[in-house]
Amino acid sequence: MTDEEKLKMLLVALHHSSFRNKEQIDNSNQCGCFHCGKIFPATEVVKWCDIDDKGAPTAVCHHCGTDSVLGDGCGFTINHTLLKLMNDYFFGGRGFDEEPKKVN
Repeated sequence: MTDEEKLKMLLVALHHSSFRNKEQIDNSNQCGCFHCGKIFPATEVVKWCDIDDKGAPTAVCHHCGTDSVLGDGCGFTINHTLLKLMNDYFFGGRGFDEEPKKVN
């Protein structure tokens, strides 16, 4: 298996950690959103989605409103490098806080 394949497998596993992750967030100190790139204390997560009887709720970023939050309870340090890799892979590499490029 190549390093690129290993990285992709890791990113996909981490992506799964952003779903129905209330316990992970409750056991985290730092969180980060791989949509907007913000890093913030886990105590700032106050919005949740997927509130139903099918499992734990999913954290929602209070900066951008996207359910793309990871907590360091996932086993990885939350930093901008990790969030950027996640953003590139799952959101097409548009980048944090960057306006979409206009097509003329």
